[in-house]
Amino acid sequence: MDTKKLFNRLFPPKYDFFETLRRQAEFTSEGVRRLEKWLVDRSDRNYDRMLSLAEEADRVRFKMEADLSEAFLTPFSRQDIYIFSVRMNRIIEAAKSTMFSCKVYDCPTDNVILGMSLALSRGAKSLSDATSMLEKNPRHAERLIDNMRQEKYLIVIQYREALAEMFKLEISSDTLKRREIYRELRDVAEHVDIVVDVLHRIVVRLY
Repeated sequence: MDTKKLFNRLFPPKYDFFETLRRQAEFTSEGVRRLEKWLVDRSDRNYDRMLSLAEEADRVRFKMEADLSEAFLTPFSRQDIYIFSVRMNRIIEAAKSTMFSCKVYDCPTDNVILGMSLALSRGAKSLSDATSMLEKNPRHAERLIDNMRQEKYLIVIQYREALAEMFKLEISSDTLKRREIYRELRDVAEHVDIVVDVLHRIVVRLY
């Protein structure tokens, strides 16, 4: 029996940080998916569900922070746990902000917004899947990292191409609205990209 397993048997961990992060990632992924669905149907159901998922993710994060301050042992660096959770929270908060902006501006969903939101949804799902693998299969989790980075790259490409087309048009309230939503969706992707870097560092340290 290796030293880590022996130590855990003698001093069993009181808090399950792997499970806490898994739940937060699941709420985050589902929240981003609800944003994508709301952008398509603009239903109150998807709007309200997205807000409730953001609240659930917050509750999980706050509990994790309280547990982290009390825990004698953590499965990996306290700093990494904290940063991973905080950075993940920024994903769903940015997604929520995008939904608010789109509603307030009365911005219609075009093909660019739909394409960017779909890529975000796929990236957030890969993040959730990878987080669920951290405890038992960190190497499998690492395999999903490229998927997340590819989705972010796709969003950046869509953003640049959409702006290039916009620059050919006369400025109107519609183009300004759409440009703002494009920017906010790109910002959500940037938050995902930052979380991926933290996740990769955790995976490497868990080998």
